[in-house]
Formats: sequence, C-alpha cells, structure tokens
Amino acid sequence: MKVTMNRSAFMQELQTVQRAISSKTTIPILTGVKIVLTERGLTLTGSNADISIETFLAVDNEKAQMLVESAGSIVLQARFFSEIIRRLPEDTFTMEVVENEQVAITSGKANFMVNGLDADNYPHLPVVESRDQLKLSAQTLN
Repeated sequence: MKVTMNRSAFMQELQTVQRAISSKTTIPILTGVKIVLTERGLTLTGSNADISIETFLAVDNEKAQMLVESAGSIVLQARFFSEIIRRLPEDTFTMEVVENEQVAITSGKANFMVNGLDADNYPHLPVVESRDQLKLSAQTLN
C-alpha cells in the first residue's frame, strides 16, 4: 500500500472516525484505525465494538489530491498516528506499508516508521440491510 495525499483532507476524515475509537478497550486492535486503500479511494474505520464509524475519501476528490501507487490495508494506533499526521511539516504526505506491517510516513524532511497491525484481524462491521439504511454526510452530524 502506498499513497500520497493532502494532509488536511486526510486529517478531517481521521478525526471523524476517531470519535468511535476508545483508548480503553478489551480488544487492543480497536484502539487503532483501519485504513484500506483501493484504486477508488481510501476507507477509514474506527470502532469501539458498540459504535463504528467508516468514512471514504475518493481519489477523484480534488481536495484530497490523492495519488494511489499501490492498494492495501493496515491498522494503526489511532491517537499516536493522528499526532504524527497533525504535526507533519508539509501540506502533503506519503504513507507506505513496508515489510512486517510497518508504515513509513514522509512529509518534507520528516520521516516516521510506525508499527501497524494486520487489517484482516480487525473486526468486521455488521452489514446493514439497505432498506433500513440511513446515509448522512459527516458534516451534517458536526
């Protein structure tokens, strides 16, 4: 997985899913944010086992300025990862999963190597029946 994108657009989506992530949980992987990158865009998922929030940032979103080099997925510790992204020096950053679930984050002269977890171990969200589904933009809930 490798992607370059606008930091502020990504932070907005990350902050949205972080609302569902608890720092105190019996399932350690739930302190993380699940990141899934496809050629269509980036999906972020946060959950505390009771509440789950999932957002999608599309490749064709001009604000995101997203360049997808390779698809993939990873789970990163949400609070720590958020602090790194927030303090990056440039407007864009690159995130790349390297060997052993490690993630390289670069922006300008800043380089970070963060340990991640296998996204396959993240609990699957329940499938909601489409007839009972309600879709709202995240901005509506702010």
